[in-house]
Amino acid sequence: MKKKFPAVVVLCFAAAAAFQLLSYFGARALLAVLPERVPLDMTTALDRMIPLSPPWILVYFGAYASWIAGLFLILTAGRARAVRVTFAYMLALAVCGICFVLLPCTLVRPEIEGRGFFPEAMRFLYQADSPTNLFPSIHVLASWFCFRGMTGCPKISRAVKTVFFVLFVLVSLSTLFVKQHVIADIPSAVFLGEACFLASRLVRPERILHRSRPPASFISSASEGKQTS
Repeated sequence: MKKKFPAVVVLCFAAAAAFQLLSYFGARALLAVLPERVPLDMTTALDRMIPLSPPWILVYFGAYASWIAGLFLILTAGRARAVRVTFAYMLALAVCGICFVLLPCTLVRPEIEGRGFFPEAMRFLYQADSPTNLFPSIHVLASWFCFRGMTGCPKISRAVKTVFFVLFVLVSLSTLFVKQHVIADIPSAVFLGEACFLASRLVRPERILHRSRPPASFISSASEGKQTS
C-alpha cells in the first residue's frame, strides 16, 4: 500500500509554492502596467568590492532543491508546525511583493566574459532573470525559512538543522557572488522572516486544525453506534 501524505502537507506545500510564484511574477506584472519609476540602486562601495564568481551559480541554482527538501522536512514534522511556518512564509512573500512594487530596486550587472559552463550559466541567468524584485531577497528569505522552520523541532536532528544553516549562509553569499543582489537585500530578508515568524506565533494559525476536527463526543458516539449496529 502506498503511503499518502496528509492533506495539510499537500495544501501547505501548494500554498507556499503558489505564493512564491505570485509574489515574484505578480510584482513584475504590476510594474509592467504601473507608471514607470526610476528604480533604486542600493549598491554600496562594499558591494563593488565583491568580485563576480561564476562557480557560485551552482549554489544559487541549487537553492531551489534545498527549499523543496527543507519545506518537506518542516511540513512532515507536525501539522501545527506546518501551518504555522507556511502562514509565516506566505505573509513574508506577500510583504516581498509589496516591496517589489512600492520600492523597485535594480543593480548594474557586470559583463560576462569567456566561454564554458559557468560563463554560459551566468548568461542564462541574466537573460532569464532581469535585475528587479531585489529588496528583500527571496533567495535569502526562502533559505532562512528552511532553517528557522526547523528550530525547536525534536523530530529533525541537529545535524540536519546545521546543514540547512550552512546552506542559508552559502545561498546568501551566492546572491552576492553572482551579482544578483546587494548586501542590503540579505539582512532585510532575515528581518522580514523573523517578523513574520513572530506574527505567526501571535496569530496562531494552527488553531484552524482544531476547528476542522469533529468534537470528541461526536467521534465517541459514532464509534459506539458502529459497535451496536
